Amino acid sequence: MAVQFAPCCQPIPGDQIMGSIWKGKGLVIHTSDCPAISKARSAKPSKWLAVEWEPEPGKLFSVRLRIMVHNTVGALGHIATEISLSGTNIQYVNMEEKQPNLYTTLHITVQVASRTSLARLMRQLRRIPEVVRIARDQGLPA
Repeated sequence: MAVQFAPCCQPIPGDQIMGSIWKGKGLVIHTSDCPAISKARSAKPSKWLAVEWEPEPGKLFSVRLRIMVHNTVGALGHIATEISLSGTNIQYVNMEEKQPNLYTTLHITVQVASRTSLARLMRQLRRIPEVVRIARDQGLPA
């Protein structure tokens, strides 16, 4: 059976996960707290299965991060450098200015092996003086 990881919540090893079988898609895996499936789970609870991770050493998973930073020269460079030093690959970067001249929100997609490696990366990024707030973005992709 084909297994797909839902793009809305991007589950990674260590997350609590649920699966649902769909014709033409196979087993689609979501995080248990995925906002995109809350209505579907309550409407048809019998369609959802509790599933567990199978160890897959070396496999990387995409995760979206939302990072609010002070809008200063070099902030993006400091963040990109820290991500690189952690051995993590950056797949995508987008920036939006929320409050001009004050804060910028970075949307960065990185590749991690597990929830543990994501937590370690987020701790390192929080130490950067320009970082105001960082969170895993589990909403629908932009």
